[in-house]
Amino acid sequence: MNSWTIESIASECAATLSLDNLPTVILGNLRQANALTTGTESSAVILVDRQLAEKLSESEMRALLGHEMGHIKSHHLMYHSIAELLERGISFSGSLAGIGVISLPLRLALLSWHRESELSADRAGLIVAGSLDSAISMFMKVVGGVDGGFNAEPDLATVLAAFQCHPQSRLRVEAMRDFAASVAYSEARRKLELRNMLEDAFSEECRFCGSPKDLEDLFCPSCGRALA
Repeated sequence: MNSWTIESIASECAATLSLDNLPTVILGNLRQANALTTGTESSAVILVDRQLAEKLSESEMRALLGHEMGHIKSHHLMYHSIAELLERGISFSGSLAGIGVISLPLRLALLSWHRESELSADRAGLIVAGSLDSAISMFMKVVGGVDGGFNAEPDLATVLAAFQCHPQSRLRVEAMRDFAASVAYSEARRKLELRNMLEDAFSEECRFCGSPKDLEDLFCPSCGRALA
């Protein structure tokens, strides 16, 4: 049995990404091992497949929720809904904007943006988890492995990829590895660690036992552990 709860992890992930509003996280029986975010930025709902949740470690769950909250932080939700409709071949009426039925170039542009948004959400998940291994292992449990691309001729594979919402799994793993080795990732983690250290220092509770303490205390008056 897990010693953590999905609610506590969700709260910590939202704090890490400085979300304005805490999303509601619901476990349900989805048709596949996956998670998705719906609603608006001010009242987002993250749906997580129950069977998937049972397979994830605490760090993997952080990566999963960090990914979904990355979409919220980056203002992806509305455009995701449009892109997913387009992937299913549904023509979206733009009559209110006076543009008629959406054009093929615009459809392809939205789908391309959707794929890029998944890569940025992957980076958010990696930052929140703080572990490349956990981010990749979570991803493997969701997709069931890393594909090597479409089983088609190169030109056809390129065309088919243009009509997908999500990047190929192999490319996403490679992108996560590249980001984990980047200066941007190291700087993001350094800032998070500094913020956490300052929050601990100015907390009125011992971070080890939860007992009250004064801000100037160097040692917890209850458990005696060093607070610096």
